[in-house]
Amino acid sequence: MRHRFSPERIDAGIASAGVLLALPLVATVPGGLSGGRLALGLALTAIQCGSLYWLRRRPELVTAICVATGAGLIALHPYVGSLGAANIAVCGLASARPPRRSLVGLAAMVALAPLNLTAGGGVAQTLLAVAGPALSWAFGELVRMNQVRRCERLERVRVGERERIARELHDVIAHNLAVIVLQAGAGADVFDAQPEQARAALRAIDGAGRSALGELRRLLAVVSGDEPRAPAPSLAQLDALAASVRATGLDVELQVEDDGEPLPALVDLAAYRIVQEALTNALRHAHATRVQVRVRRSTDALAVEVLDDGSGTPGPGGRGLVGMRERAERLGGALEAGARTSGGFRVAATLPLESELIAAR
Repeated sequence: MRHRFSPERIDAGIASAGVLLALPLVATVPGGLSGGRLALGLALTAIQCGSLYWLRRRPELVTAICVATGAGLIALHPYVGSLGAANIAVCGLASARPPRRSLVGLAAMVALAPLNLTAGGGVAQTLLAVAGPALSWAFGELVRMNQVRRCERLERVRVGERERIARELHDVIAHNLAVIVLQAGAGADVFDAQPEQARAALRAIDGAGRSALGELRRLLAVVSGDEPRAPAPSLAQLDALAASVRATGLDVELQVEDDGEPLPALVDLAAYRIVQEALTNALRHAHATRVQVRVRRSTDALAVEVLDDGSGTPGPGGRGLVGMRERAERLGGALEAGARTSGGFRVAATLPLESELIAAR
């Protein structure tokens, strides 16, 4: 069922109001029309104002109709040349089309101005015939530019959301699949000889799978606009994250210095994801045996550092590093990543506790 204020109803209302207001003015114009000239004037006025019904869908056609009927009305009487309907058409054309097209309609309207003089109109009437369409075009162009800027802002928001979701999916899937693959391989190696160790590997796979499913459900809830059932990951889950990595055989040492005050949610999530991705890289690509994770909070920033003793090279393509850097920079922070002179790889991020993005949330 259509809304009572649908665009079609609004257009019909504007066109009807234009006809009802313009016809009496034509019939009562001083020194006005009579007989056949009056009938022609009323017909041209009805066509001109009635055409506004299609202005939203066919602005070029409506402007052409208004120009043609306006020329006829000026020839009949200079004071009923357009009655504002043509100016509405020019405004609608400018709001819907770029200047290279809308200026054609404006030029056609302005070209009618000299007809006022030849039809007996004064200089003031002629100047009004120029100023009215020009101001209408300027207003329509302003509306169009505002619409363009709004669309650009929405597109930037959509792109940012797609990138954010892509980062979240990458972090969730990459980490948990890395744990699952390594544990599956380890479990298969000792399945007959050490069944208890194989069971531990299966439990680790079960935990990683459940964790991935929980985070995917949360992401899907965010995308669909529903309220997420599970809270977003945070540094409070760092011990569980480290335990899942230790289960693969990688030694993880945590050093967390915190004053107990809650972190901004965006900072908390970004710090967790950076640690998660750094551990995933150490696990999958660096072939590390030991990783140190240091988290320290100061008065205005959170410092995160992850050191491993692996090969000192990131994963193929470096998407994880790009995602970590984007997370830090999005919050107004910075991230450094590179090989250590003593061997291994280092990831260090500084995340401010106050920024425009945090304040906006």
